[in-house]
Amino acid sequence: MISITSKHVRIPLGAGIEVPAYRATPAAGPIRASVLVLSEIWSVNPNIRSICDRLARNGIAALAPDLYRGGKAPQDIPVCGCRARRPAQGQSAPWRGTCVKPVSSFAPSPYACMTPNSPIPHRSKLALPGDRAGKPGARTVVRSLLRSPVHSHTNRHRAQELAWEWVGAKWPRLMPSRSEMESGHFERALPDQELSVSTSGDGSVWSLSVAYSERRGTRTWMTRALVADADNADVVGLQTSCSDLADTPLVVAPPRLLGAWVERLELEDGALPVLGDPREVGNQQQLAAFCDHVLSDTRTLPVIALANKPNSRYYGVDPQGLAQAVRGLAHVACVAPSVAADVKARLGQDFGVVAGAARIYAPRFGPAAALTDHPLLRDGGVAGTSKTEDAGAFRRLLCRRICALSVDAGAGRDAFP
Repeated sequence: MISITSKHVRIPLGAGIEVPAYRATPAAGPIRASVLVLSEIWSVNPNIRSICDRLARNGIAALAPDLYRGGKAPQDIPVCGCRARRPAQGQSAPWRGTCVKPVSSFAPSPYACMTPNSPIPHRSKLALPGDRAGKPGARTVVRSLLRSPVHSHTNRHRAQELAWEWVGAKWPRLMPSRSEMESGHFERALPDQELSVSTSGDGSVWSLSVAYSERRGTRTWMTRALVADADNADVVGLQTSCSDLADTPLVVAPPRLLGAWVERLELEDGALPVLGDPREVGNQQQLAAFCDHVLSDTRTLPVIALANKPNSRYYGVDPQGLAQAVRGLAHVACVAPSVAADVKARLGQDFGVVAGAARIYAPRFGPAAALTDHPLLRDGGVAGTSKTEDAGAFRRLLCRRICALSVDAGAGRDAFP
């Protein structure tokens, strides 16, 4: 099978107009032919990308232009792309890749840009879940603050659009009119649902807060989303809090808005793109990049390292499903058996990877790190325990640990006073 090189590109048409496209070519050897792949109305989706990849593996260069620029695609299909190569079924993305997202090429938005008419405090007026329910003890269960190197008005506008799409899909009765969106400040309260939007006086911070009570009234949830201009980069942040946690299960997955940001925006952590796919660590070059990222002082998200035995694809958990569940909260890496032993040599004897288990490298990892801060988990809870019969239980366990770590690590805490 021919190795390929694929990525999202932009095709200049002149007069400052560019069309995003997906390109796949053979990595080496002669190119037998070049073809133009035209998509259906759903735009350049995973199916079109897989067709381009398949052609490239057969020695044919393929280019799929996004003729609709996302304008005709359903909202639940990411059309901008978020990784250097969309992996085939059961495969992992390369550890180090290029993430090129044509953020500025999206079709015009139905929502106008939100600029303030007067100074407005960016702190939402919604009460914390515990206060709103009349009970103390509201607790943060998920927090994420991600950096986007694009740094443009269009990029921040797109992040706001995705937040509105998320609200509209889940709480349609809370949606404001276009003029209310344009005002830069909006509040609406319905039975068991509240929405508040505000923009800072200088327009640099846009905040959306939504709170709702469960149908049985046992818990109240509040999620706050931020989109900010941080001088040299754009920043998106999300925090979810919940009341009455003592007698009810913790959240096991972050809000879908975080996944939408990961899919549609160019985000990075520790100089690597934030993806919704697992990365592959299969050779010495990828191993060096993986270890550098684990040891990076600028990394704010944990790294979940999975390993498998030779001639086996068993990792203890589905890598793709896990990467989707924790996107925006953690990186997922699949370490090949050929380099698994070298992880100990580079990161320490106590911090290696084990087949069928998951090693979590929290931020600020170093040679003197405490083992309890960077645990090795296996199906059943702790390495060495028995496997559970529920195939998804281990993924849910890892997701809960990552959600808890997102709060305990403290990243982004100052952004959500």
